[in-house]
Amino acid sequence: MPVIRRMTLLALLAAISMLLCLPVPRSLAVDDDIEAILAGMSLEQKVGQMFMAHLYGPVLTDVGRDLLTTWQPGAVALFNSNIQTPAQVTRLTNTYQQTIIAAGGVPLLIATDQEGGVIQRLRDGFTT
Repeated sequence: MPVIRRMTLLALLAAISMLLCLPVPRSLAVDDDIEAILAGMSLEQKVGQMFMAHLYGPVLTDVGRDLLTTWQPGAVALFNSNIQTPAQVTRLTNTYQQTIIAAGGVPLLIATDQEGGVIQRLRDGFTT
């Protein structure tokens, strides 16, 4: 490779590297929204955001509803007891979200243990 091409390539790589190191501008509106949500949360709600709960069953029970409205966890994990069909899981997770939002909480992160081998919660009718 000629010296001039090599120097041009190195200069181009250096310029790209410097551009990648620049901070990415964040939307001030998003930051303001996050700050407003946090400012409106009680200490209990902020602590609840650090927990992931499991609510037993294919439908939201009264006990599960009480847990969501009282403690407002940040996430819910789905296991075998929660999962039947894609339509049922959709109804269940929508109910979880509606319940926590109606209680003044923020939307949940909903997760499942889905390793794809022996551990596979989402089976028939689900795409993984």
